[in-house]
This record gives sequence, C-alpha cells and structure tokens, in this order.
Amino acid sequence: MRLQIAIPEKFREQAQMLPIKVAGVGQTRKPVKFGKFTTSRIKRGWNFKTGSSDRNTTVTSEERLLRAFNIQKTAMTTSQKHRFQFTIRDGNRIAQVYALEREVREGTQISRNSRWLSDIYQDKNMQYSFSAFIIPQALNQQEPWNFVMYSSFDWTQRKNLFEVNDIKEGGMLTRGSDTVIIKTVKINKTVSPKGIEHSLPFALPMAYEMRVENNVCAIIDPMGRILWLYRELDEDMKLAVAAVTSALLTRRIQNKLG
Repeated sequence: MRLQIAIPEKFREQAQMLPIKVAGVGQTRKPVKFGKFTTSRIKRGWNFKTGSSDRNTTVTSEERLLRAFNIQKTAMTTSQKHRFQFTIRDGNRIAQVYALEREVREGTQISRNSRWLSDIYQDKNMQYSFSAFIIPQALNQQEPWNFVMYSSFDWTQRKNLFEVNDIKEGGMLTRGSDTVIIKTVKINKTVSPKGIEHSLPFALPMAYEMRVENNVCAIIDPMGRILWLYRELDEDMKLAVAAVTSALLTRRIQNKLG
C-alpha cells in the first residue's frame, strides 16, 4: 500500500474513500477503476514533440570564457502536445471524455564537445495546459462538461532547490451555471498504510481540491491514488468529477508516462 495525504476529519466523515486502480509507466492504455466507476481502455491519439534552438548573436563575457574552454551555450525551446480519449461509466450513466494536454519548456543546452562529458540541459520556465470535454451519453441531451487547467513555473525565480516542486496548478469544471473550482493544495502531513501520521519538513503541492462555491466536494490524492468524494453530491456531478480524476491520472506529459 502507498502513503496517503492526511484528510481533515470533518471531510472524511462526509466523503467516500475510493481507492483508484490506475496503470503505471508502460501500461498507459489500461482502464482506470475506483468504486462504481470504471473507464474503457485509454485510447492514445497523436503525441507531437518539437524543438528549436537559438544561438545568441550577442556574445557576453561569460560566453567568451566558456568558448575558450570549448563550451557552447544554446537557448532551447521544446513543445509537446498529446491527446487521448476514453469512456467512463458508473453502472447507470456513461460519458465520453476527450482530453488534450500541451506543454512548452524553455531552457539552456550546455555542450562541452567532449566524449568524456555529456551535455547538460537547464530548465528556465514551463507553461502547461490541460483540457477535457466530457459528453454525457444520455437520452435527455445533457449539456457537456468543460474542464480546463493551467500551470507554469519560472525556475530563474526560485529561492531554493525545493521550489522546483512548487508548480501551482488551477482550473475549473463547468456546465451551464454549474462551476467546480480545482486547485493544488500543499500538504505537510502524510499517513502510512498502518494509519500512522507523519509530518513533512516542508509543505508540498501533492493533492487536488475541488470546490463548489465554498464547499469542498472532492479531494484527489495522486500519491495514495485515492479519490475522496462528497456523498451528497448529485450523481451527474459525481460522474464528471470521476471523469476529471481519471483524466488527470492518465495524462502522458505531466505524469511522465512516456
């Protein structure tokens, strides 16, 4: 069993704990299963990755010194896009999910032109977006749900080594007048499989919290692979939250699934 994040006692009493069975690296097409929810096999679409380099025409004193030692610095930009789709059902309802993720990274490639020393790549900044279109398959022609999420990080502004993990994500799930806000939350306590609570030396963004107005309706624990789902949520929204959870955990780019 895995470490889990510590859930506030009040929400634990009002929510269902749904352990998630999701495939790892090398098995990225397998269905996702948790509670009464199950997906089809994940259908992976195109996965494009492009890169470009830009060598500065202006040479600084630092670059002159590096060139004296046969070291070359090159600005690099990489872009990757991936789409995938699946269906999800809860026994009575079913929805089709179409998802797309995009990432752009900028950094510096340091080439040392030596067979004994490998090249070094340093990240500079990153922008990432993720969207999903959730279409209920119902006879009463329900409106689709739209989900969008964005994240970014500027490595040049970090104050310490641990801030590389401090990438904030945020977004929303909407349908008509229904809006669910999702954001990352920082966690400073985990729980072992034996129920023993452990404090972390610093808080890290390790979970997603979903809110309807000011009320928490779901907490996604990617580390422990658990969805905490508010019991009184209506069934249509439960299916939409389950669809978002499945999509987040099966992302290829952000989850480094290869």
